Amino acid sequence: MSQNECEGLIEIIVDAEDGKYYEEFFALDADAASDNDEIHIVPPNIIIDKSVTISFSDMKKLLQEWMSFRNR
Repeated sequence: MSQNECEGLIEIIVDAEDGKYYEEFFALDADAASDNDEIHIVPPNIIIDKSVTISFSDMKKLLQEWMSFRNR
């Protein structure tokens, strides 16, 4: 995921946590994604490819760690 995608998904997670409007599905950039990639926002979790469920807090941590790693 790109920096912009990570930041965008974190924003959507925060909106969902705050009870604001959010997009139920998050789309990755077409160049980086396959037809099978799916990120479904189902508070209080993210479901990836209909098989992996991650809590909002854990997903935000993973995204922040990924961005930190990429920025080294």
